[in-house]
Amino acid sequence: MQFLEKNMEGLRSALHELHSPRSPLRFLLVPMVHIADPAFYRGVAARLDGCDHVIVEGVASFRVRLLTMSYKLPARKHALGLVLQRDVLRHESLRAKVIAGDLRAAEFADGWSGIPWLERLSLLLLSPLYGAYLYLFASRSSIISSCGVESQPTRVAELGSSAFENAIVHQRDRHLLSVIEKHIAEVDDQQTTAVLYGGRHMPVVAQLLMGKYGYRVLNSSWLTAIELRD
Repeated sequence: MQFLEKNMEGLRSALHELHSPRSPLRFLLVPMVHIADPAFYRGVAARLDGCDHVIVEGVASFRVRLLTMSYKLPARKHALGLVLQRDVLRHESLRAKVIAGDLRAAEFADGWSGIPWLERLSLLLLSPLYGAYLYLFASRSSIISSCGVESQPTRVAELGSSAFENAIVHQRDRHLLSVIEKHIAEVDDQQTTAVLYGGRHMPVVAQLLMGKYGYRVLNSSWLTAIELRD
């Protein structure tokens, strides 16, 4: 399954609607990037309007705020015409019930403490610096290259070790999967739940739903996240 794709026209996201003969609950997988064209978030909001629940990501942590400066700073560059997800797709504006799928700050801190201290310091310092570099020199093309298919820009994420991967990706994946399984157990009528998460987290979600619960893709569609312009 594809989730985020780069091509000559830009970066686009593949939305997948899944259903299972074992459950009346349907899922809509919405791979996200946290900086994109406003039209992308309007398109996502329109799709979410037909959902009953939305499982969202987000860790309320000072460390995470520093790490995400790598894409928050370039979003302030008006010439790019890009906006932040959090600014235009606010959870309180959604019709659906919002379910927190991410770690609490204390849980994230436990995983973060497993990263060597020098690496932690480097990541916290380099993320804002890389964001400042993108603010000064980035084009839409370079933003697409830096985003890749994960929430963190690629060049910053590549600096991380396996401990970084555990704190930023794997630990959060495990928690997200537990939230999804709990949700499946609790819902016994025909409803639709969207999973609104960064593209890097989507493969494990699809693997859980299709492997353990027999879900299959009912429908797929593309939304352009960042359009390349001359």
